[in-house]
Amino acid sequence: MASPAQRYRTVLVETIHLILDINETLYSKGHSTIDPSCRNLVIALISDMDPIFLVDSFIQRTYNIWDLVKSRDVTFFLDNADVILSELQKFGVPDVLKKCFNGLDSSGNPLVSNEDKEDMWIFFEALIRTTCDAVLEQRRLDPSSFTYYPKIEHYRELFKK
Repeated sequence: MASPAQRYRTVLVETIHLILDINETLYSKGHSTIDPSCRNLVIALISDMDPIFLVDSFIQRTYNIWDLVKSRDVTFFLDNADVILSELQKFGVPDVLKKCFNGLDSSGNPLVSNEDKEDMWIFFEALIRTTCDAVLEQRRLDPSSFTYYPKIEHYRELFKK
């Protein structure tokens, strides 16, 4: 059975797949700078990273803005995209997140469907939920680990399915 940290990494990979799917749509419309041929490289990069490192870095970068996800505040993505997935910044992934929520075509229509935007929120809620699970599991194994995130239990309850 996969550990909570490994489940976090799996959800992260699935989230990256969604972002790259959206990117392919944007790319086909001439609104993306990420070449879809980079897809396998981006996925491989995340898949090979240590899951505990991924959990810890996600928390460090986003812990103080998780409430924005719960309230579906687009500033979570618009103002923080460069930090949320900073390990993928060199591939342009943060730009896709921004365009997902504020990109418009020449007629003023959104570039990304409301359904894709909703899916993005659902995936980020799952990332937070699995992050909390991973932290709580690590604390169970080693009570001295992840003590610097005191509200994890609160967020786990807030993002309960």
